[in-house]
Formats: sequence, structure tokens, C-alpha cells
Amino acid sequence: MFKIGLETLFKNAPLFLFLAAFLVVIELTEFSTTGGLIVVNAILAMASHRMVLLDEDYSFRREFWRQTGKDQVKARQGRFMGFYFLFFLTYLMCVGLITWAWMSLGNISIEDSDLFMASLIISAIIALLPNGIILAMFGGGLPAAAVGEKLSLRDARLIARTTFGTTLKRLVIGSFGVPAVLFVAVFVLQVVLALPSDDYHPINLLVHLIYEGIGLVAIHFAAVALSLGFREGEKNLPQLV
Repeated sequence: MFKIGLETLFKNAPLFLFLAAFLVVIELTEFSTTGGLIVVNAILAMASHRMVLLDEDYSFRREFWRQTGKDQVKARQGRFMGFYFLFFLTYLMCVGLITWAWMSLGNISIEDSDLFMASLIISAIIALLPNGIILAMFGGGLPAAAVGEKLSLRDARLIARTTFGTTLKRLVIGSFGVPAVLFVAVFVLQVVLALPSDDYHPINLLVHLIYEGIGLVAIHFAAVALSLGFREGEKNLPQLV
């Protein structure tokens, strides 16, 4: 997984840099940060699935549409909307489980930034396994929709029979383990170096960019894990309709 994930990451680096920079801008301007984050994550997840399954190029030599013709383009746009709808439902599920875990910790004031951040990290860890299990079982619908295939709930379960354990491991390690290590490493460096408090200082802007990039890497590796599970499990389907 890491070979494919890193190859597609470096090959399409301009897309990741652009999206990370966009997130930094909306964060600093406080312009609909949550909404912007959801949209950016959805766009990247769609692109990542297609990088793995269709070998699409989102660099400066971008090949967004593999096919031409009004009918083919319209068909792909329709399936894209289906993907975004499915992604939004998945996003709500993941955030909902994290929110439930956070609320179960008790009333933690947002004014205590250190305690609040610690509680969010603990909540994400608590919700990690149930989120991973659900995605490993039914997440095949996301890569299928991204490439324009139709995947029923029964077919998604069929894929999960032989790919569940591998996909779950990939999700935990790739979309959480590696980004968590990177996040902690950057945070430690930030504390040790005692960076300026001004958010608009060039060094802090770079740190913001790195943090946003780590978040995008997590989304990318989650998409890679689900795409590989879909591709490996596809041969177990009697037919893909």
C-alpha cells in the first residue's frame, strides 16, 4: 500500500500542495473552515481513488477525463455526484462517532485549549476502530462510485469477506498511524523551536501548510486502502453491475 500511496502522492504533488494552501487560507481568514474542509477532503478522496484505480494524473500534465463525448462526460458527472453524496454520509458517520466519544469524556471547555485538544485526540483514538470496521466492511462503495461503477450493499459485503482484515490494517496504519506520527513530530519541533505566536509569520504559515498536508495524506491513504481492497475483492464478485 505504501508504495502505491507514495507514488501517487509524489506524482500528484501539485494537487496536494494546492489543496493544503487553500485550507491554510480559509483557516486564517475564518471563511467557512468546516465546509471548506469537507469539500477539499471529498475532492481529494475522489482524485485519490481515481489515481489508484484509473492511473489518472493530477499534476501539471493532468488528464482529468479519460473519455470524451457528451454522453460519457455526463455519465461520469452523475456518478461523481453519487460519490460526493456517499462521501458526505461517510464523513458524517466518522465525525459523529468521534463526537460521541468526545461527549462521553464529560464537559470539556474549549477555552482550555490544551485539554480540549487532548480530548479530541483521545476521542479520535476511541472512534478509530469502529470507524475502521465500518469502512472496511462497506467502504467499497466509495472507490466504486469514484470510477463510475455500481456496487450494491451485497457486493460490498462480498468484497469485505476476503479483504476485511487487510483493509482494516491498511486504514489503521496508513490513514491514522503514519499521519499521527508525522503530526506529533511536527508538534514537538514546533514546541522545541519556540516559534513566533504570529499566525502570519512565514514560519508559522509553513507549519500550517505542513499540518494541513498531513491531514490530506491521511485522506489519501484511506482512499488508497479502500481502492486496493475494492480492486483485490472485485474478483470475488460474480459480476459487477
